[in-house]
Amino acid sequence: MNGRAANVAGGALLDPWVIASMAILFINDHIFKHIQPSWVTGKLSDFAGLVFFPLLLQGCAEVVQKVLFGVHVPSRKVLLVCVGLTGMIFSVTELSAWGAEAYVRALDWGLGTPHRTWADPTDLLALPMLFVSYRLGRRRLMLLGRATLDAKQEPDGPSFYKAAPK
Repeated sequence: MNGRAANVAGGALLDPWVIASMAILFINDHIFKHIQPSWVTGKLSDFAGLVFFPLLLQGCAEVVQKVLFGVHVPSRKVLLVCVGLTGMIFSVTELSAWGAEAYVRALDWGLGTPHRTWADPTDLLALPMLFVSYRLGRRRLMLLGRATLDAKQEPDGPSFYKAAPK
């Protein structure tokens, strides 16, 4: 990810690893699960979803911030809240029947199509992927920190906005 991509609202979603996890989730849910549903395809969706979903929440927060205030400021606190919220909702969904039912109702309402799921405590094996999501988001924040430092040091602005030498 370069500085320009990192500096847009929701820029974490442009990371190649995040794009790969979204592609894996899409292909798995719409192709593999229909061809050969199994324990593996179920876990693959959980692993891929926990990589990108916190960054999707963070991106939504940044877009709302940009719309309401005209500027977005990527924040470690927002990233941590999004990772924590994802982990809590995922855990409740996987540990209780009422959590799974609430999740399905929210999906049905939000997406307008029927869904199904059930509580499966073995899905909690995917929770360490939240650390991967946090590290990807943190990497973006570090990149932006260096870009800000470059902007302060260079009178013409950040180096990633400059044209490449000919």
